[in-house]
Amino acid sequence: MTKMQDFTLEEMMIFTVSVLAGFSACMTIILKTLFRSKCKTINLCCIKCERDVQAIIEEEKLELGKLPTPRRRSLAEENKK
Repeated sequence: MTKMQDFTLEEMMIFTVSVLAGFSACMTIILKTLFRSKCKTINLCCIKCERDVQAIIEEEKLELGKLPTPRRRSLAEENKK
């Protein structure tokens, strides 16, 4: 088995950066999955999040143009008032 003294500073830095990059990638995937989920309550370890899922769904539909836009009134309808 090798000792820490056998590694150079460059090798230790490469290892450290690799481990941090892997951890960051995993956290990014987990957070991306949580944000895309439609769950109302999310519990992850000691973090608890409650969200208004219906508002999120409606906002996404609005961004995609799936919600109908209000109909414009004609001049005849405006003049009736």
